[in-house]
Amino acid sequence: MIKLNKTMKLLIAISVLLFSFSQITMAEEDAALIAPCSSCHIENSDTASMPKIWGQKKSKLITMMKSFQKNTIENTIMHRIMKGYNDKEIREMAKLISKKEG
Repeated sequence: MIKLNKTMKLLIAISVLLFSFSQITMAEEDAALIAPCSSCHIENSDTASMPKIWGQKKSKLITMMKSFQKNTIENTIMHRIMKGYNDKEIREMAKLISKKEG
């Protein structure tokens, strides 16, 4: 059995806490990234004007978001919204939206 002194125990405790906080922060960042979607794309809603996005395939979501970004799909607002995101953010949003039930 390894004997740890007080300093080592303290370092281990701090490391565990920092790791825990980083995981919470990542979850909060994920939630913040897709929060704007929830204001219009209400869960369990699927209409012609507001299609269901939650739980869709990641590849489909990426294609749609990039099409809106390039304004190749006519839409009154999505092309303006998607211009504010880069490719990395679009991929991350698609991953998160695809995993969320709705």
